[in-house]
Amino acid sequence: MWSLTVSLLMVAVMNGLYKELDWPRRPTDPQFYGVLFGIALVGGYALGRASGTGAARSIAKKLKVLQPRWIWFES
Repeated sequence: MWSLTVSLLMVAVMNGLYKELDWPRRPTDPQFYGVLFGIALVGGYALGRASGTGAARSIAKKLKVLQPRWIWFES
């Protein structure tokens, strides 16, 4: 669900930005989806690297988004 939420927010922000700057807004234009793919690659890599830090783990524990360990053992 997080990836869907973030993806929809990214498309909404990019669509608004492209509308203000009068850039191509059709999803089939390479200028549109190329930027989204670039943001997704760089952002995904950066967030993946940051997720292993102690600060990210403490934030995840506070938000209660981590699964209990017993779920992985049963799988």
